[in-house]
Amino acid sequence: MSDYIAEKIHPASPQRRQLARQEGRVAKSHDLVVAAVLLGGTLVLMALGGKVVMFFADFSHQQFGGESWLTMDADTAVDRWRATTWDLARVVLPVLGLLALLAIAANFVQFGFLFAPKKLAPDTSRVSPLKGLQRLFSAASLIRLAFSITKIAAVAAVGIWSMWGQRERLLEIGAMDGNGIAGTLAEIGLWTCAKMGAMLLVLGLADYGYQRWRHERDLRMTTDELREEMRRRQPSPSTTTRRKELQRQLIVDRVQNIAPLADRP
Repeated sequence: MSDYIAEKIHPASPQRRQLARQEGRVAKSHDLVVAAVLLGGTLVLMALGGKVVMFFADFSHQQFGGESWLTMDADTAVDRWRATTWDLARVVLPVLGLLALLAIAANFVQFGFLFAPKKLAPDTSRVSPLKGLQRLFSAASLIRLAFSITKIAAVAAVGIWSMWGQRERLLEIGAMDGNGIAGTLAEIGLWTCAKMGAMLLVLGLADYGYQRWRHERDLRMTTDELREEMRRRQPSPSTTTRRKELQRQLIVDRVQNIAPLADRP
């Protein structure tokens, strides 16, 4: 077989794409999901930060002040524990739920709804040392390593640049009270996380573009694969003959049904 035939020069057919989805092979970027969760969570904290800080301030005052739990009886301690758990759940669970929705939405935008039970089936190639070494030293692994180093360097540079821009405010916190220090550090920290999340979002979009290109390249077909798929889609000679016989029988039945009507006066 020639090298030309062995090359994947044909775009993937719809059947090949469908099979890839059933096997869970889709274009996706984990960095894009992380960026969406980080940036979305930061924006939520920036919008609700004041309420969250006030809640934890009051919560800390209630827990570390007032009557000690050791002086309570069992029923009172259980009631306080339930109240404490409920107060924390009212604040923490909505934030965690929103982050989970952001992660689901980021995955859905990339490849839509995907149900791939074949992905749960055991795969011996995943535990094969030889296959593992081949994946470790492959060109794709080197590209992922280079992208990871670039991503870490870029995000760290944005974080350092953001903190350096706030150096004067950081030097002034020594003259602030406790509330001022907490508010300043929270504001600087949230804005730094937002900038780092924005950079990670840009890198995630670039990674998603690369994953799409790589996915399309892997799905391409050789000439032999395309011929084999076209052959499988074409009906067999026996099926074609049977189909013609059925069509001929339908025509005969229709003629026989019409003939008595034509003979009537």
